[in-house]
Amino acid sequence: MLLAVAFAESVVSPVYNVALDNYRLARTPDHMRGRVTAGIATLVTGASALGAMACGALIAAFGPVWLTWALAGWLALLAIAATWSGTVRRAEQQAVEKYTHAHRSRDMKVSLVLLRHLA
Repeated sequence: MLLAVAFAESVVSPVYNVALDNYRLARTPDHMRGRVTAGIATLVTGASALGAMACGALIAAFGPVWLTWALAGWLALLAIAATWSGTVRRAEQQAVEKYTHAHRSRDMKVSLVLLRHLA
C-alpha cells in the first residue's frame, strides 16, 4: 500500500510543481519574481522538515496504515477542492491573456520607436 502511495505521489508531484510554478510566474510581476520564489522555497523547505517530524510522531501514535489512509484522504480532498476552484480552472486563461498583453505592449512600443525613427 505504501509503495502504491509513494509511486502515485512521485508521478503527480512533478506535474503539480510545473502547474504551480507556471501559475506563480504568470501572476507575479517580473520585478518581484526573485523574492516570491525565495519566499516560497523557504516555506516549502520549512514545511517539509516540519511535516517529516509530524509524520514520525503520528506514525508512532496511530500506526503507518491508519496514517497512510488518513493522508491519502486528505490529499483527495485537496485535489477535489482544487478541481472545483474557479481560480485554478481559470489560471491558464489568465496566464495566456497576461502573456499576450505583455507581448502586444512590447510590440507596440517597438513599432512606435521604429515609426519615430523613420519619421
